[in-house]
Amino acid sequence: MLEFNKVYNMDCSDGMKLLDDNSVDLIIADPPANNIVQDDWDKQWKTEDEYVNWLVNRVKKFERVLSPTGSLYLYQWIGKKNPLTLAKVLLKINEETNLIFQNLITWRKDRGFGVKNNWMYVREEILFYTKQIKNYTFNVQYGNIKRNYIRKGGKSYYKRCGNVWVEINNEEFPAQNIWDDINEQSYANIKEQRIEEYSLDTKAPKVHSTMKPIEICDRIIKASSNENEIVYIPFAGSGSEIESCIKNNRNYIATETNKKYIDEIIIPRINKIVK
Repeated sequence: MLEFNKVYNMDCSDGMKLLDDNSVDLIIADPPANNIVQDDWDKQWKTEDEYVNWLVNRVKKFERVLSPTGSLYLYQWIGKKNPLTLAKVLLKINEETNLIFQNLITWRKDRGFGVKNNWMYVREEILFYTKQIKNYTFNVQYGNIKRNYIRKGGKSYYKRCGNVWVEINNEEFPAQNIWDDINEQSYANIKEQRIEEYSLDTKAPKVHSTMKPIEICDRIIKASSNENEIVYIPFAGSGSEIESCIKNNRNYIATETNKKYIDEIIIPRINKIVK
């Protein structure tokens, strides 16, 4: 069994060989997306089907290590370069695992893939699976308030109660499966081994192409795990999920194949938190 609260420089397939059956409470998987970004790690596959097989093979291993009350969140894309990949992944997971598909979450992003002959792509998907149909961990989260049936007046929000509009706070509204209240944060600077504040400044050096904001990690971790439980992060990347685990009192086990990401991004983030 791998030790808690450590990042291991290895492929997640090798890491999961060292994890016991039913041993982790939550898995947050942000895998390569297959030729969406320009990094070499996203261009490993010759065909779409090769990528789908690669990913689903790992999902089957996720199923083994996931606890009976556990959940899997799997990031995916719908874009011009891979319009059918998500559908193929969904079907193959359904055919080759016993995981229960619970929901498809759409994260509405700030930046889009511009196209001249189609609608701009501004979304990223998160597939939500559990090990059981019922009796899995889920703590309702709040704050996802931007909806058509919520009226905004000035700085206040209102919901309809019969014929009356009642003022509500953002914290009183349950989060839904379209997340348009979390800003994308994809750029950052590194100076003196310290991660600076995130910025949407496109001229800032890219640290990681698919860096996730802490808010999205917090929402998933708080919803589908409890304090002191174990979160497995198979593709640690920039370490956002790790930072969220530390701040929310969860144990984590993380794997990442790129040692530079571990040394220059993840470790400085961890050190900044635990000081």
